[in-house]
Amino acid sequence: TDILPLLRKSFIINKPIKNAMIFISGLGHFELNLNGKKVSDHFLDAGLAGVKPADDAVAFNKIIIRPEPVGDVIFATGSYQSSYGLISSEWKKQDHTFELSVEIPVNTTALVCLPASAHAKITENGKVWHNVKYENGHFVIHVGSGKYHFKANE
Repeated sequence: TDILPLLRKSFIINKPIKNAMIFISGLGHFELNLNGKKVSDHFLDAGLAGVKPADDAVAFNKIIIRPEPVGDVIFATGSYQSSYGLISSEWKKQDHTFELSVEIPVNTTALVCLPASAHAKITENGKVWHNVKYENGHFVIHVGSGKYHFKANE
């Protein structure tokens, strides 16, 4: 099996980078340093893109998409090739908008947790969503398989 897709992550930082170092000590164990300053342990793990199995999942049949933007990162994308198919998460922050695109494979469900303030307007593919559950700084949305594009406008 090709292990490289498991390590592939991308992100954008909106300030000049003079020096970047990534230390990898094993699958899922990372440390990132930008301009000589340690940014975080586990910076590139599931937290940034937010793709992980639910606690009661079997082979990713139940998925949680919970991106956790950190620092000055304004864009992130991550994916996982599960036995059901590709699971992907891509987000970006710009001005007062947080956008999240996800792909959920067939025969699976997902809990999408969209980080935003409680008064944000939530849309999915342009359609306004009302009465969306809000807890711990995230709108919580249950979805089935498919491709979704969510926006939270402050």
